[in-house]
Amino acid sequence: MKIEVIDTGGTKTACIIINEKGNIIAESRTGSANYQVVGIRNALAKIKDALGLALIDAGLKKVDLAGIGMAGVDRAADFEKIKEELMPMPGADKVFLSNDGEIVLLGTQGGRPGIVLIRSGCPENR
Repeated sequence: MKIEVIDTGGTKTACIIINEKGNIIAESRTGSANYQVVGIRNALAKIKDALGLALIDAGLKKVDLAGIGMAGVDRAADFEKIKEELMPMPGADKVFLSNDGEIVLLGTQGGRPGIVLIRSGCPENR
């Protein structure tokens, strides 16, 4: 199983593809995909570009699952708007959409309760 993970933000969109052992087999970066800042069309283009570049890097045509943590997607209306425009997503059999805060908690806490302090908008974050 190949899983693609995309973290979108105000400064960049980072994408990795991992294999069933959890090893990173491809990476890519594109520009900002916070749709509230760059607009929905530009944001979705950056997400699709990031996935496409990572697929090329991995030598794959598609992944089994795409997990997207998207900055600016915080309300039910945001999720519906993005899902309507994003689905179906070329290059991914299934797509999981979340906000970027949720993926930080999942990635750092592994599903366990916890707290994460995020320092954003700084040069170290770029």
